[in-house]
Amino acid sequence: MIKQYLHKNSGKFVSKWVILLLDMSFVLASFLFAYLLRFNFDLARLADEPWRLHLALTGVAFGIGFLIFRPFAGIIRHSSLKDLEAIVFATFTGLGLTLSLYALAALSAVVDLIRIPLSILFIHFFVLTFLMGATRFFIRAFYKNIVQKRSDVVRVAIYG
Repeated sequence: MIKQYLHKNSGKFVSKWVILLLDMSFVLASFLFAYLLRFNFDLARLADEPWRLHLALTGVAFGIGFLIFRPFAGIIRHSSLKDLEAIVFATFTGLGLTLSLYALAALSAVVDLIRIPLSILFIHFFVLTFLMGATRFFIRAFYKNIVQKRSDVVRVAIYG
């Protein structure tokens, strides 16, 4: 039943804004994971930290990177290395913006409020880049193996 539904609707595309929303949810999830990993999954430490402000600043920074390089604009089931390149550029831009914010916070009077620990930034960057790339290629493999009809594949023998 699911396979029939997927075959019937395989020609339709998912909106790029839905993909952007999915990417931003990955930003939130990977940031929370990095924060928890940094503090050894101790939820009591989160009460002492301004993690909500850090989450908002990181979300804005990575959102800007996504809007500049548009990794959400391609057809997700046809992901390629070009899409992975856009993901890496977008996440590097987000990391660069958050590191710039870190440097500005170190020079200003609001050091403790908006300075995100570097370990959290780098853990977040690596987890997010891997998560976004792996999701794209998982969806591509799922589409290729499940949705694509076997009769669409033409086997050719090259002789000569």
